[in-house]
Amino acid sequence: MSVATAMLIGFIYVIFVTRSNPAELVKKFFDGMGSGYGSIIGLIIAAGVFAAGLEAAAWFPASSTSLKILPKLPSSADPSVRTFSA
Repeated sequence: MSVATAMLIGFIYVIFVTRSNPAELVKKFFDGMGSGYGSIIGLIIAAGVFAAGLEAAAWFPASSTSLKILPKLPSSADPSVRTFSA
C-alpha cells in the first residue's frame, strides 16, 4: 500500500469517526499535505541550486576528478589492515 493510499484511507476513517464537517476536514488535510510537500520540494530545489553553483564555480568537476585519482583507502573491513587495541 502506498503512502498516499494509506493517507486517504485514514482520512476517510477520520471523517466517519469524528463526524465533523467534511469540507473543513478536507481543507485541513490538503493544507497539511501542501506544507509537507512544499518543504520537500523546497529542499530538492535548494540542493539543485547548490550543485549548479558548485559546477558554475568549477569546483565540482575538480573534486570529483580528484576523488577518482586518489588510491583506494584501506578500510577496517579489509583483512590486511591490522588494528591495535589496548
